[in-house]
Parts: sequence; structure tokens; C-alpha cells
Amino acid sequence: GGVTNVIGQAAEERLQQIATTPELEKAAKTLFSSLVNPGANGHRETLKPISKPSGEAEQKIITHFEKHGFITESKAGIELSHEALTRNWSTLKKWIREKREILEIKERIEAAQSNWNKFQQPIDMLLKKGSPLEEAERILDDHRDVDITGIQDYIQQSIAFQRKQALKQSL
Repeated sequence: GGVTNVIGQAAEERLQQIATTPELEKAAKTLFSSLVNPGANGHRETLKPISKPSGEAEQKIITHFEKHGFITESKAGIELSHEALTRNWSTLKKWIREKREILEIKERIEAAQSNWNKFQQPIDMLLKKGSPLEEAERILDDHRDVDITGIQDYIQQSIAFQRKQALKQSL
């Protein structure tokens, strides 16, 4: 474990050097989250190459981490150069855990939306106030590289309906 722990600590130091603004920090979080399949149901996460993002903040992060040997570029795109990072870099582990949660929330919302559609979209089957709606709003704000286009409308209708209900109750 000694060498692998050093890799995690070195990656954390590189992150602290480059992620000096909220924009760069968010770019790093999104970029590194997209370089790992989080694995579900007890399966381990796996590395996954992605095509090189074109954003300026992402470019800055990639260049910095590539220079220090944490990201490599090939015909397949860019990828993490050490699988040990997924186990020994505490910030990346946290981001992977968060992405896994986002995917689980998305699955729950897709299941609720499927039932809602099956029963001709009754308003009482929109997402309920409290945890389901709070989770939905959270992934609407920050869903990393997870595609939520199929559930956005359902989430927004749920939010609008709950706001309307709250307004009625306040009158």
C-alpha cells in the first residue's frame, strides 16, 4: 500500500494546485467522475477512456494532470493512467461515490416516471415533497456526466406541481 497511497496523496496535491476557482473545481469533479464507471451492486469501478472535452477549464485540468502522469492521451481519448487512483485518492473516491448515488437516484426517478406514464400521468404520481423531490432537484443541479434528459421534464413537472401546492396552502 505505500506506493499506492503516495499516488493518491500526489493526485490530491495536484488537484489543490490547479482547482483554484469553483469553475476549475467543478471541471475537475466532472472530468474525473467521467473517467470512471462507478460500478454498481458490489461491482468494482472500472476506468473508462473518454473523448477529450473541449472546455477551457477541462483543458487546463487535463494538461496539468497529464504533465504529472495521472492522465494519458491515446487514440481512444483520455484516461486515468493508474487504477490505484480509484482506491487511494480520497477526493476521487468521494466523487465516484457521489456519481454512484446520482445513478441510483436517476434509476429511482426513471422507475417512478415509468409508473406515472403507465397510468396516464396522474398528478398524484409526480415526485413527492421531501426526499424524492429533493434528490431530483439535486441531480438537476449537478448530474456530472450522467445523461438525465429522459427524466428532466418529469422532475420539472414535479417541482412545478409541488410549488403550486405550497402556494395553495399558503393562501
